[in-house]
Amino acid sequence: MKDLHPLFVCVLGSFLLIGCGNKNASTEVLRPDENAALSQRLEPTHRAVLVEAKAIQPFLNQQQLPESDVSGFRDYLHGQSGNRSALLQFREKLQLKPNQILVLGIEKPNQELLLEFPNNQLFANANDLVINHARMLKTPVAGESKGEFETTEQYQQRIQAEQGTLKKATAHLNVELGRLEDALNYLAYPIAINVLSPSTEDSAQYDADRQVMHIQASSTNAAGYYDSTVSKLNLVFSASAKDAEIILGNLRDERDKRNYLGFILSMQQGQLVLEQAILYQHNNNDDHYLRLATINPSQLYLTTRPLNADESNKALNSEQPYPLKQKLPFQFGLKQYHPPEQQHAEPKLEVRPPTEEEITQLSLNAGASDVEGAL
Repeated sequence: MKDLHPLFVCVLGSFLLIGCGNKNASTEVLRPDENAALSQRLEPTHRAVLVEAKAIQPFLNQQQLPESDVSGFRDYLHGQSGNRSALLQFREKLQLKPNQILVLGIEKPNQELLLEFPNNQLFANANDLVINHARMLKTPVAGESKGEFETTEQYQQRIQAEQGTLKKATAHLNVELGRLEDALNYLAYPIAINVLSPSTEDSAQYDADRQVMHIQASSTNAAGYYDSTVSKLNLVFSASAKDAEIILGNLRDERDKRNYLGFILSMQQGQLVLEQAILYQHNNNDDHYLRLATINPSQLYLTTRPLNADESNKALNSEQPYPLKQKLPFQFGLKQYHPPEQQHAEPKLEVRPPTEEEITQLSLNAGASDVEGAL
């Protein structure tokens, strides 16, 4: 970074890992101590398997695919949309373990708010997406039609050969944690923090006596006049005065910087555990991520209030703690998977003979219609 002064890294107990230096300094690379580095080298390098290949069944045909979701995700994976490559580079610099994932999100329409992830469908949608994507890869595509000079037998042999090649190529296609990490970032909308904007209720305060920092990131849910709400994610953590000055200096910088909050989670027996929060800067123009601080929260909770308070909408006020260092309730894998072919199936109509009461009612209705016609 040309615009940054030389930096070094501070480790503050178990609470905060932050770049140190001048007021607006930061650091991109974490430097773990020798024990942490040794522990990481001894960790297995493979990612957890959420669904084994043998349990993944292809779709019967391409028409069963939720094409809009899967095709967009495919473009994201292959770098045709989003910022996946930059996010993966950022993940490497953070030196996360194989069982950990980094969830920041990307800015595009119709996303699930990362700020409200325990309350929305982010986990369920990501679970469906990764399984649908794996099923799509296993589903044979319609090959070239029968050639003019190709016999029926030759055509059938060619189709069988193509399907055999696909089956062999995808025989060991598992749904792994890395792909779930991709899906969560693809579906989540980032948590922006703009303490200088008059249009938001974002804030950051430091209590020097208690050495506690409190950051709020807000989001407005526009509905009816009395139904619209404001949600605030509250992040509370310990920090020294020096480190608080660095963080607040970055958050209050009037230059064109965009500050965000993301999460580091780990996978344990098919369930995610929220381990840390991460403050970072991201510039969409060059897809560059810059770490400001890695935080172990002492509290993380969501408060919700009516945008236009009234006696009639007091029930919209709420406060919800987010679980820290414990398994979140959603179980990833086939157990909570929603196959698209079942979601779009036509409802079954009940077929039975009419009862005597129904026959009598139909006769009365028919008689009334005859009388009305005569009149």
